[in-house]
Amino acid sequence: MSTPIPRELLTGGYSLAVRGQLGPGAIAHRPASDKRTNTGRAMGSNQPAEVDVPVAACDPKGPSAALFTAAWADHMGAHACTEPGCFPEA
Repeated sequence: MSTPIPRELLTGGYSLAVRGQLGPGAIAHRPASDKRTNTGRAMGSNQPAEVDVPVAACDPKGPSAALFTAAWADHMGAHACTEPGCFPEA
């Protein structure tokens, strides 16, 4: 059973984190960020660069995600994650 994205998120440009392909059946998560080491190097340095990557709030150490507006994710057929860190009230 799919859980719709909460209606109050669809206005105002609220962002959601989606792992994998955005489309019917995709899971939309509350966004969070995690500081990770990039494979590149900081400009003028030999040290690895630290970057913030978008992740799902219910699994902040999991794979990175792409950010989309809630309205676009809803239009494309995504549904809300009901894990405690995301949208348990959905």
